[in-house]
Amino acid sequence: MKSGLVVTHDRSVSLFTPYGPQATRFLHDEVAKGQWLGPSLVVEWRYTVLLVETAREHGIDVEKERA
Repeated sequence: MKSGLVVTHDRSVSLFTPYGPQATRFLHDEVAKGQWLGPSLVVEWRYTVLLVETAREHGIDVEKERA
């Protein structure tokens, strides 16, 4: 199974839910401090595109899901 992220958009925030160890490490390494909701990182909408692009540069698949 390849490591990846599922991004769920919900109004003014996005939830980044990792699956696999590479994606989990990526979120913990790239985001020094963050707000977590269970296994998901909560990100303001304005940072969503940057985090998606950075994840893809690190070879992590990103899937989008609507809330």
